[in-house]
Amino acid sequence: SLTGRIPTWLSTFTSLKVLLLSSNQLTGPIPSWINSLNHLFGLDVSNNSLIGKIPMILMEMPMLTSDKPAIYFDPSLLDLPIYVDDANAKLQYRMGSAWPKGLNLGKNKFTGMIPQEIGHLEALTYLNLSFNNFYGEIPQSICKLTNLQGLDLSNNHLTGAVPVPLENLHFLS
Repeated sequence: SLTGRIPTWLSTFTSLKVLLLSSNQLTGPIPSWINSLNHLFGLDVSNNSLIGKIPMILMEMPMLTSDKPAIYFDPSLLDLPIYVDDANAKLQYRMGSAWPKGLNLGKNKFTGMIPQEIGHLEALTYLNLSFNNFYGEIPQSICKLTNLQGLDLSNNHLTGAVPVPLENLHFLS
């Protein structure tokens, strides 16, 4: 069980592909050095006590914004759910490029509005911002995340209508 801020020594692992820090007792904001993890395609800091706004540096991370596949990753390293693609009945996590690019910031104490720049994360297949203190409207730019297979914005203080283009996201069909 980690306590305090996200450890700075993690910044030395510049080839890190997945960072799972969920269900600890982490506090403070997401550190600015997170953008030094250029190969990171999965970040899960859910169920902590992290604070502040969603850092803009997350919106610029190469592996979360490009369609470059998440290759050279051994699926046996993580205990993740296995999804079956009905179209061709293959296990999706057998190929490195099938690993989902995800951002899980759920169950923290993040505040502010969901930034328009969230739309820059076009490669994301999973986005969880639930159980925080986000307020305001869902930004229209979230509709640019056409690769999403999962989106959770529940249990925040969001207002206004759900953007109509969200209905075009394939996971909602």
